[in-house]
Amino acid sequence: MPVIIDMMGDPVVSVKDTTAWTLGRISSVLSSCIKPDQHLEPLIGAVLNGLSDSPRVASNCAWVNI
Repeated sequence: MPVIIDMMGDPVVSVKDTTAWTLGRISSVLSSCIKPDQHLEPLIGAVLNGLSDSPRVASNCAWVNI
């Protein structure tokens, strides 16, 4: 999870777009992979920052179920 969350800081929009989509899928299908004590704070920060990014990234961030 940390590697995927860190990829939200990539300068390439397509990488952030795919990462946001992946985080959305993980949060809805594999939510047990998200450890609240380790991943929740960085995940929320990455998703919130993504909401102010390009429309593609923001749209995928909006679908993350935290």
